[in-house]
Amino acid sequence: MSNGGGAVARRGGVALGVAACLLLAACGSGTDSDLDERLAELEQENESLRAQLEAANTTTNTESGDAPAGSVAAGETSPSGSTPESTPPASTVAPTTTLPPAPGSRENPIPLGRPIEAGDWTYTVVAFEPNVSDLVAMLSANNDPAGDGKVYSRLRLKAVYNGQGAGDPRKLGINLVSPAETIVGDESPCCKPQRDMLTDQPETFAGGSVEGWVYYVVTAAELFMGSFVAFDPNANQTNVPGGVVFFVVN
Repeated sequence: MSNGGGAVARRGGVALGVAACLLLAACGSGTDSDLDERLAELEQENESLRAQLEAANTTTNTESGDAPAGSVAAGETSPSGSTPESTPPASTVAPTTTLPPAPGSRENPIPLGRPIEAGDWTYTVVAFEPNVSDLVAMLSANNDPAGDGKVYSRLRLKAVYNGQGAGDPRKLGINLVSPAETIVGDESPCCKPQRDMLTDQPETFAGGSVEGWVYYVVTAAELFMGSFVAFDPNANQTNVPGGVVFFVVN
């Protein structure tokens, strides 16, 4: 109880004591009529004091945070049988899982040093030479220059045949994708046998392998932009989206 409630209670106790004393005095000195009147006055004063005490108790309970009479706490049932509404729990959303791109896809090409399964062939990158323009010019005077801002590049591949019958390297075609996302087709500079191209190699059977160069004309500035990626457009690899396997060459 607060100080205000305590003060009222103390005043009530003092008043009741005084009333008792007056009652005793009246019994000793007054008449019956005077005694009845005084008793009536004391009853009125006691009723007034009780009302003040009840008011003080109500104020004290409110200030201390006590629930008012008749209220129902959370989780309890009211006298009418209904349960008070409670705040619903916050909804939770399950996190989504993002799978990485498939190995061999354009977003996740096969890195250097790993074999590349593409259709009936398994390729391995042996070397990538970014600028062989002078070498191509030495192969034959009939070879045209790469052009303004361009150079000859070449990629050396080892190819193992895994199909039925004979595998013909002359049918192979390996394209490049530059760091600027430009697709570059292969070139056929003159002349045999010095150019040692992959497509110049003889047929081979299952388990046999061939090795040779694939030539390209690329934009010189793109050689400094990042890695080139190659792919065999004729191979159909079922475990890669679109069937085309991409692999890093430098």
